[in-house]
Amino acid sequence: MLIDSHAHIDDQKFNEDREAVLENARAAGVELIINPGADEASSFRAVAMSEKYPMVYATVGIHPHDAKDYDAHKHDALLREWASKEKVVAIGEIGLDYHYDYSPRDVQQEVFIRQLIIAKAVALPIVIHNRESMEDMVRILKEYFASEYGGIMHSYSGSVDWTAHLGHWQANILVEGFYTDLRHVFVLEDIGKNDVGDVIKERRNGNGARVYGANLDAKIAHGKEVQLQLGFTAQRSRYTREE
Repeated sequence: MLIDSHAHIDDQKFNEDREAVLENARAAGVELIINPGADEASSFRAVAMSEKYPMVYATVGIHPHDAKDYDAHKHDALLREWASKEKVVAIGEIGLDYHYDYSPRDVQQEVFIRQLIIAKAVALPIVIHNRESMEDMVRILKEYFASEYGGIMHSYSGSVDWTAHLGHWQANILVEGFYTDLRHVFVLEDIGKNDVGDVIKERRNGNGARVYGANLDAKIAHGKEVQLQLGFTAQRSRYTREE
């Protein structure tokens, strides 16, 4: 099963062709799409998308950029209410972003911790936004992360060496190297096999564009054991529109 774990299809840029975007994704082999919320408004939209479209699921949370606007009484209650929805599958995206510092760092940490506690209470995984904040991120996760529910680290900016500091934390790390605009129709075509017999597929869109890329994935297990699936991230897009 092919799942897109992070697609903001609630974004207004898709208002004119959202159904076509979803159909294009389905035609390309994507069976499920997880639409993450990043603030109050987008979390409401993510839930609405999940209720409208069978292939769409939602996550809900307050992004570190918007931590300064977190109202503990209001948003704690909203997170618990959203979490009770059938197709809400995680709390996120939440975390720390020290690159832009749109919210004070102490406020980011406080809001991150509140949402981690709620995620544990409602027994949901988490979707973490982590940028240039590894030391505080690891410290907070060691104390508050519920490893039994798991999670995904999005926008990961640390090195593989940092995984040794995570102790018994269990999570899947996806380092996304590029963004694919699904508004272009595309299909997957078999173009051959590699030396071990795996089928190689090429993605083409309707106007002839070709996109090449790879992701870096890592799974952290108990203790100091680290299972890595490594790849080099690269992208090349060429658009040759038909006349």
